[in-house]
This record gives sequence, structure tokens and C-alpha cells, in this order.
Amino acid sequence: MSYIIIGLIDTTLPSLEENLSGDSTNSTAWDAFGDMLNEVLKDHCAILESIKSEEWIYQKIYSFIALSGQDFNVAIKAIHDYVIELDNPTDWQKWGENVWKEVVEPLVVKDHRYLP
Repeated sequence: MSYIIIGLIDTTLPSLEENLSGDSTNSTAWDAFGDMLNEVLKDHCAILESIKSEEWIYQKIYSFIALSGQDFNVAIKAIHDYVIELDNPTDWQKWGENVWKEVVEPLVVKDHRYLP
């Protein structure tokens, strides 16, 4: 099982497991989303490295939790724009897109850093 952490449910509490806003996904979907992150954020290396930090990656976790509000919104806008502009996506890209639409995006819009 793999996991994607978006942020904290309550920013006044510590980042304990029960205070994390995130969701699980299967390993294949997690890999596809990771490949999408590589493509989308290739010009934003620091943001990509934060999301795919060694602290998390060996546990099969992608985490947006350490991103500043500005970096969070840069990443989210880049992913959103990429998904909208997908024309004739491969099956692998569809996996990543589904993770975005079904797992990540619903949590992103609830995050305190999100600016629509």
C-alpha cells in the first residue's frame, strides 16, 4: 500500500498520523502519479524533491506537507494545468490523472494553503 500526504487536518496540532490529510492508493497508481510528478515538476526541482523526499520515498509516500504555501500552489497549479492539457493520454498517464482527480485534488482543495 502507498500513501499520499497533502497536509495537516489541524495546523495547530503536531503532524501525528491521525492529524495527516492524505489517502492511500495502490502501488501501481502511486508509481504512475510519481511519474506524472516527475514530468510536471521537472522545472521545479526543489518542490519535486520535497514531495519525493528520501524521508518519505522509502515508505512509498509522497508528501506535500513540507511545502510553503507558495510552493504548494505552484505544484498544484502545474499538476492541474498538466491534467487539463492532456491530449490523448497513454494508459499510464490516465493512471496518474485518476490519482490526481480521485485521491489528491479532493484533499488539496481543503488544505489551508490552497489558493483557487
